[in-house]
Amino acid sequence: MPIETPDSRLKPAPPSTLRRRRQGQRDGVAPLLAAAVGLCTVVPALGSDARPTGLQASAEQTLTYESNLFRLPGDTPVPAGRQRSDTLSRTTLSGAAVMGLGRQRLGVDWLWEAGRFNRNSALDHDASAVDLRFDWSTRGNLSGVLRAQRERSLVRFGSDGLVPGAEARNLGTTTRLEAAARLGGAARWSTEVDVQQIEQRYSAASFRSRALDQSSASAALHYRAAAAWRAWAGVREVRGRYPFFAQAPGGVDVEDRFDGRYIDFGGRWADGGPSTLDLRLSVGRTRFDRATASDLSGLTGTATWTWRPTGKLAVQTRLARDRGQESTTLFFPGSGRVADFSRTTSSMGLTIDWAATAKIAMQLGMLQAERDLADTRQDLFGRPQLLRGQDRTSVVSVGLTWSPQPGLSLGCEVARENRGQQGLLSSDYDLTVGSCRARWNLR
Repeated sequence: MPIETPDSRLKPAPPSTLRRRRQGQRDGVAPLLAAAVGLCTVVPALGSDARPTGLQASAEQTLTYESNLFRLPGDTPVPAGRQRSDTLSRTTLSGAAVMGLGRQRLGVDWLWEAGRFNRNSALDHDASAVDLRFDWSTRGNLSGVLRAQRERSLVRFGSDGLVPGAEARNLGTTTRLEAAARLGGAARWSTEVDVQQIEQRYSAASFRSRALDQSSASAALHYRAAAAWRAWAGVREVRGRYPFFAQAPGGVDVEDRFDGRYIDFGGRWADGGPSTLDLRLSVGRTRFDRATASDLSGLTGTATWTWRPTGKLAVQTRLARDRGQESTTLFFPGSGRVADFSRTTSSMGLTIDWAATAKIAMQLGMLQAERDLADTRQDLFGRPQLLRGQDRTSVVSVGLTWSPQPGLSLGCEVARENRGQQGLLSSDYDLTVGSCRARWNLR
């Protein structure tokens, strides 16, 4: 199935409105995509993703305060020219357009955001995202999607404890190209295939070694036993490289290649009652040419249980374990998107949404994430051992949303975040985050 990486989140959002996942790949991969026949396995049935033809747009203004913007330990001095706490103003414009072309459908989503800091103006930035998608189908049971996505946004401070100088302004750019197809439609048995290319780049020199080029191909067989549940199984291969992993004498770039092979299983159970269960389990291994400390074998996956006992209350519990680069852990509000470069990230999260009235809703979120860390560059310089470490991050948040009229929503949220670590590859910190926003939707 397609790989979801942490950089697919353009910016953190409240637990009830986590959104805007965007990733992709740039030039140089068109030949592979042109030859690919693939499926969008993120969507169980391509035909079920239909959207009405038309236009929509929205505008949002958000103010976010962080007491420890750079996520520094309590006794660590703030870098020269920086302020420990700050307020970030984000002005966001977004829109979508969908056009029907017979059996086909062409759609585009876009977003532009201006981020301005009150006390650290050197970190001011503009973020953007675009998602172009073409859904196609034939008279039979064959359908598919061609998709191109590109996103650029500020990387959240403290994302990677392995990188020194991470307090610098760092814009991450992610590009994804995807080709997908499905044979079988809504029949009991169906087959899906998918090919993707992903490229990630960072503007800060300290993150140069984290640049990534990755390709993946997968095939899966789906079985829909009844309306209540369905299951699937498939195989997936991933190949990639870190093109600027290190520099040899003379300034020559040294790359690190990796490959992974997996058997994937998944399913969804929803009997129409209050509970829905989604499962994904992968068995496989990942091997690196140089960063052998990051080699990984065993089980990864996610389990999500959603419980809706009434029309006003929704409770979601989520367990996950993934390779850091593929982590789907969702963090709460902050100054930018999360970049996770750990060996593995295991997380447990709980979100509760309660509609107190027709116009007022409350949200509660809790998260705990544990990371296994490895210094993947030590062996290139002849040092006697590789460094290992762990850290644990906990977040609790509570929010309130008011929708005085259709299309308009106002909300505030406060969160408390802290991290503890062992080893030399991360750092302890704690902070408080407060955020308020106003959003207007125009259809």
